[in-house]
Order: sequence, then C-alpha cells, then structure tokens
Amino acid sequence: MQNLSRPTILSYLLPLFGGVLLFSLGVGIAHYLGTPINYMKYGLGQIWVTLIQLSSMYLNQYFEISKKSRNINQGIPLNRLLTASIVVLTVTASATVLLIRYGDLVPTTLLVMALIFLGAFFYATPPIRLRNSPYRELINAILLSNLVPALAFTLQTGELHRMLAMSTFPLTPLYLALAISLEFPNYGNDLIYIKQTILTRLGWENGMRLHNMLIITAFLLLVLALVFGMPLYNALPVFFVIPLGFFQIWYLDHIANGANPNWKALTLLAVLLYGIPAYLLSFTYWIR
Repeated sequence: MQNLSRPTILSYLLPLFGGVLLFSLGVGIAHYLGTPINYMKYGLGQIWVTLIQLSSMYLNQYFEISKKSRNINQGIPLNRLLTASIVVLTVTASATVLLIRYGDLVPTTLLVMALIFLGAFFYATPPIRLRNSPYRELINAILLSNLVPALAFTLQTGELHRMLAMSTFPLTPLYLALAISLEFPNYGNDLIYIKQTILTRLGWENGMRLHNMLIITAFLLLVLALVFGMPLYNALPVFFVIPLGFFQIWYLDHIANGANPNWKALTLLAVLLYGIPAYLLSFTYWIR
C-alpha cells in the first residue's frame, strides 16, 4: 500500500499565503484605479477565500486517505478530518451570508464566487474530484492566479477591468511552472502509483521543456500587457525577476544533465519565482 504521509505545515500555509497575496493584488488594482476601498468587504472577502481553501484541503485529505485506508494517517483519524471539513464549510456558509448581506454584491461578483466555490469543492470531492483530472494544475492556476484577484476586485468595484487580466495572466504560467517543479521530487512514485500529474502524462523531458516555456511565456505576457496599456511603473519591477527565471531553467537543465538534485532548492526557486512577481505587482498598485 502507498505510504500515506501526513501533509506538512508548509503544504497548507503556502496556498493560504498565496490566497492572501493574490486577494491583496485584486484590491490593490482597484485602489490604483481610484476606487475607495471598503475594508469590511476586503476582510470578509479574504476570510471567505481562506475558508474555501481550508475546506478544500480538509476534504481532499479526507477522501485521499479514505480511498486507501480506513485507519489513521500518522495520528490523524479520518473522522477528525471530516469534522474539520464540516466545521469550516459551516463557517464558510456564515461568511457567505455576511458577504451577501453587507457586500452589496453584483451578479459579476456572485458568478466569480460561485466559480471559486465549485472549483475548490469539486477539486476535492467525488464523484467529479478534479484532483484526479488531467487538468488539475491548470484548474488550480486559474482559481488562485485569476479568480481570487477577480473576486477581490469585483467586491470593490462591481465590475471587471482589463488591468486585472493584464496583471494576473502572466502569473498563470508561473503557477503552472511552480506546479511542475513541485512534481519532480515525487516523479518516480507518481509513476509507480499511476498518479495523474503533468509530468506523468508528458514524461519528465517534455515536462521540463513545458516548464521552461511557461516561464518564458509569463514574461512575454507581461510585455504584451505593456503593449496594451499596463503602466511601465507596475510592470518594470517584475522584469528584474527574469534572471531568477532563467536561473531556474538552467538549474533544472543542470539536474536533467546528471547533476545531483537539490529538490529543496528547486522548490524554493519555484515558490520565489511565483511569489515575488505577485508581491511586486500588488505592492506597486498599493503605493500609487
């Protein structure tokens, strides 16, 4: 039977931190465009997103373990995971009611909220269980990089704006590159247990090429955003991250050519390559 390892604290904290950062980006764009920020909506919206993420994590862990074992996962009984999921979903429902009551929500915001909830919920739960979908990495990329900032923005403005797309589209390929990087250390086990990931579907060589293309595509999309009117002030700091992107490409090629892999270093590089541009974009929007 496959070893059912307990998820690390970082496996929970990193996505939650990403949700905070990307939500801040959406509100920052609204601030940059001159919208007065309603901090009650900001707080309620951020709480709602974090609760959705937590419920998806707990449900995913519950169904992942229950599919393979009815015992415990290093001291975590299944019923505790299920109870935690139910509690978080109940609190999420309460937060949703508060948002609807005090948020003055428009149809666009409700649609984005519905997409986030359905994507996160069915990512973890049968019978759909998008976690087993061949497109799970893309689904996660869109949920975090595009829909979370879109929700934050529409909560403040009640509409969408091209600046939102120009700022978040480059982050989507960076998230996919991050997902591929995180799959390399477990590639052998994923093949053995027929786990559906980008690498197991494409093979490690094609996965590495895709990883490199995604990093280059992200910065090309940022150049395209400049052409369509994104202020240079907001985009310029992100271009200083390009050397980090090329270093990650070189490092992965170095491993592919036989170098002893340091997976922790690769993971750190991939997290920084996604997190720093997201932070820099958010920061530049907030200070102008």
